Amino acid sequence: MRLGNYDTSYQISGDYDAILRWLRNANIKVVYLPQVLVNMRLGGESNLSIGRILRKSFEDYRTIRKNNVGGFFTLVLKNLRKLPQFINK
Repeated sequence: MRLGNYDTSYQISGDYDAILRWLRNANIKVVYLPQVLVNMRLGGESNLSIGRILRKSFEDYRTIRKNNVGGFFTLVLKNLRKLPQFINK
């Protein structure tokens, strides 16, 4: 595959790594769709425990740095952006 395979070294953040890599390297145009296409439940693999949340954060930071899309502040913003989904439920 031209953009690289799914990196199985990530236990939780493999999808995030693939999205960052593909968007950064494929010259893909991103557009805003003003409608809900997927309604996902809260929780999942990344939120099972404090340990999993920390592992996800470490993996997210690793892929942020690997793909040159930011640093620690990017990780902080990514996590802060998710707070409303926990407050409103």
